[in-house]
Amino acid sequence: MSFVPPPDRSSTGRYVVLALCVAAVVAATIAVGRLESGGPAAAERAPAATLLALDVQGKVRLYGSHIPGIQSGAMAAVGDPTEPDEAHRRLPTLAIRLAALDLLSDDAESAQRLLEEAEGDEGLALLVQGLAAEPGSAKVAQAAEESSRLKPLWARRAFRLHLLDKAGDSEAVSREEGFIASEAVESLIGLIVVAAVVMVVLSLGLLLWIIGAPALVIWRLSRIEPPRPPDVPTDETQEESLPQEEPSTAPSPLTAGEVLVAFFATQVFAGMGYRALGIGPEFTPYALLAIYLVATLAAWAVARWRMGPRVLADAGFRRCPLWKLYVTPVVAALALPPVYILLALIVSEVVGETPQSTNPALSIMAGQEDWLGRLAMFLTVVVAAPLAEEGMFRGVLYSSLRSRIGAIGAIAITSVLFGLVHLDPLVAPMLILVGMATAILRELTDSLWPPAILHAIVNGGVTLMMFLLMG
Repeated sequence: MSFVPPPDRSSTGRYVVLALCVAAVVAATIAVGRLESGGPAAAERAPAATLLALDVQGKVRLYGSHIPGIQSGAMAAVGDPTEPDEAHRRLPTLAIRLAALDLLSDDAESAQRLLEEAEGDEGLALLVQGLAAEPGSAKVAQAAEESSRLKPLWARRAFRLHLLDKAGDSEAVSREEGFIASEAVESLIGLIVVAAVVMVVLSLGLLLWIIGAPALVIWRLSRIEPPRPPDVPTDETQEESLPQEEPSTAPSPLTAGEVLVAFFATQVFAGMGYRALGIGPEFTPYALLAIYLVATLAAWAVARWRMGPRVLADAGFRRCPLWKLYVTPVVAALALPPVYILLALIVSEVVGETPQSTNPALSIMAGQEDWLGRLAMFLTVVVAAPLAEEGMFRGVLYSSLRSRIGAIGAIAITSVLFGLVHLDPLVAPMLILVGMATAILRELTDSLWPPAILHAIVNGGVTLMMFLLMG
């Protein structure tokens, strides 16, 4: 498919408006970050990797004791409890998990100190009072009642088990033990499934690089034919050699910029509006899905306005052979993890710490226990985000750049921008890798559907892994 840049009739005024819009989006993003640095949204920014590590350790400690022969081996596998930095220890979501781990180790004093230092609400204060109160007192019973609202489930069980025992309610303790026993097998099976899937995917990915890549190179070399002398074209052969397919019209860089600004500006300002309304965090997954859909519609409305009625086809949403549609994304998804892990190890060596994503969407996912919230996050991360982001980066922007600087430049620029706009510095190199893989698929298949499927597989794998680990 050839790209033909249309005549650019854009005026200086459009560039000025675009620059002002970019400045407004950047300023709003910085302002939101400063406003939320100590506000109620700070809990949502607890690193998802830390939350999951604490959840795995807590489940092994709590549920492992109810399956003979499991706890010692599992504890050796997960290692010592994760210790977040001082800033994150004060977040309620992390303080509750760390305190629950202390209670499982019979260290109620440490759990009490953690909750006292956390920036919590009245509920955390009741828990502190219950941990500090004399056994059998009314404050212990109130704290046990308050602990029934804690998340995640394993931490709730740990608190209730300790407080009910301290309150002297042996019948309630027996009921809680029964709940734990019934949840133990299901929870630990989820951990085993995740570990097995990770090992299988990594093994297949390594085989692809060790065997598949050399085989592909040999196959391609074997198909190279010696050059033939050029035929002298006649008028008839020239007419027959003319392309029969209508070329795709690539948008101008200005149009691509306007579409991207519409996409991100809608997200930023809609997010600010949602925060200003003060709606409870239980509605965040649904608000996130709605904001993403509205931002996508706004971006495509601008694209339709600037690019005309064939905007979807010009951006790359075209049919492609079935093997390209399904086989290439799966092969790419299997080849990515070994390179991803190698890149993460390099980043870890350079910066001196394990790269952890600060993407709030991951932290919001880690805090979901009801199936409706998880479904909303799944639709956002696995369906809406791949289609929208591929349409913006590997669609409108890639088409514009490729028509002017070629495929290699377009792949490089769109990949770097894709990694940077996530505002996740330590994970940016890995995001650039994913962006590069999807851009290469876009070039090889001449369609946005394979890269969108690859993007969905990557996001879906992370999402399902998180849900399995959370139980």
